[in-house]
Amino acid sequence: MIKGYKENIYIWLLFASAIFIYIVSTLSSFHKPMLADEVETAAAVAAHSLSSLKDPNIAAWSNTFEQLGINYRLFTVYLYAIAFKIFGFTAESGRLVGVLLFFATLILIYKTTTCIFKDKISKQGIGLIACSLYAINPFVVQVSSMVVEANAVAFTSSLFMYAFLKTCKISNIKNLILAGMLLGLVLLTKFTIFPFLILPILIPSIIDKGFKKGIYAVSVISIIGIFLFLLIWGLYSNVMNIPFHVPFMRYKEIVFLPSSGLYKQIFELTFSTIVAVLWESPFFILLGILATGTRIKEFLCTRTIVLVDFLIVYI
Repeated sequence: MIKGYKENIYIWLLFASAIFIYIVSTLSSFHKPMLADEVETAAAVAAHSLSSLKDPNIAAWSNTFEQLGINYRLFTVYLYAIAFKIFGFTAESGRLVGVLLFFATLILIYKTTTCIFKDKISKQGIGLIACSLYAINPFVVQVSSMVVEANAVAFTSSLFMYAFLKTCKISNIKNLILAGMLLGLVLLTKFTIFPFLILPILIPSIIDKGFKKGIYAVSVISIIGIFLFLLIWGLYSNVMNIPFHVPFMRYKEIVFLPSSGLYKQIFELTFSTIVAVLWESPFFILLGILATGTRIKEFLCTRTIVLVDFLIVYI
């Protein structure tokens, strides 16, 4: 009992320290001027969605909004638009959204982790450790204090994954519709993330339900999510007089890219991956390798696939 109590104290101290580091790091950049990317996104969003802002300097960005191709990301657009409407068009207003989304995502990470490790006695401790690692990730710390869409993507994706894990055991139509609606919300945040969400939900579905039922559940969720996105975007694009094909241009560029452009895309993808790996630091990479190695050893002994195995998709 005493040993378990001490371990809980250490975990809580770790979590409190991580949150303290995050808050100090965020406050140090909270009042700094926006970076170029932030200015483009924030001003374009404001010009497009806030007709009450008559500042000509902001209105001039309305064309940029179309050029950035973010006009279909309705959840992101209007989340920041509400903040600008209430608190004014300032860097602090936009960054407040990112910080609030960070803490909301942190709660979802804890809930998701305890759901995955629900059979473990120390599931709360595992959840707090997961939150601590997320809170001190250099990439997360920087991006959460910026006016960028990544914050909304992290929140909606985490919400979808948590809801899916909570409802995947019972695949009644109510749960499938709920998961599909949340997938639609993710797509309204960033449509191109769709392929990266299918694999993480497909693996545990097949493991838990078998191949046919797993494919069926994921197919229903995907159809509902895509239908909801197309319905909302279709109505919105018609009212706002925006070309309907905008969200799909990125896929068109990838599929029909000339060979020279393809090599450039491969190079940029490789370079950005290397930068991301270095940015996340060897410490986090080492944790991922150790966790994967431990799980592989367990699998070789038991020859049993469990729900937690789908986490390898995120490593």
